[in-house]
Amino acid sequence: MKITRIEAVPYSIPYIHPLHFASGSVAEADHVLVRVHTDEGIVGVADTHGNPIKDAQVEIWHADAAGFYSQYAPGLPEWLFRGTVKADENGYFEINTMQPAPYQIPTDGACGQLIGAAGWHAWRPAHIHIKVSAPGYQLVTQQLYFPGDPHNEDDIASAVKPELMLDVKEREGGQGNQVEYNYVLAKEHESK
Repeated sequence: MKITRIEAVPYSIPYIHPLHFASGSVAEADHVLVRVHTDEGIVGVADTHGNPIKDAQVEIWHADAAGFYSQYAPGLPEWLFRGTVKADENGYFEINTMQPAPYQIPTDGACGQLIGAAGWHAWRPAHIHIKVSAPGYQLVTQQLYFPGDPHNEDDIASAVKPELMLDVKEREGGQGNQVEYNYVLAKEHESK
């Protein structure tokens, strides 16, 4: 997938995903989370006046093609589909990764009892988690979704919003897909 440019305003979800781990290492603007597919991504980060934010950091994590997260599923490399990328002097960065799969949340314990009693399903649509930060700016945390997923309309977490839907297009040359997404960060003292 290739994340390039479209306008978007920050939309923060009310929680950090429980499968988030800070990797501790930061890569430069062109970073490969895994090279098992030919998909790739480019993202832009700017302030509310359109000025690029150099060295903004973007943390990304997502499930694999079977819907499993590293550090939770046995047999997956520890940092598979997890990384932190630093934007270049123009606020751009590129991420090479793959499209994750939808998955079911655990249905054991109290959560499973609630899901069963309510008659709900336990599915989350395919999504990518992103945290965008820069010193002096407000943190943006999002989950970005893919069109056509059967669980976009009935996500168990009710987190899918139109402004979080990616616009997936075939990549030039027919090698995978690409999407575009921009981030606009407000200064710490600015209202969103």
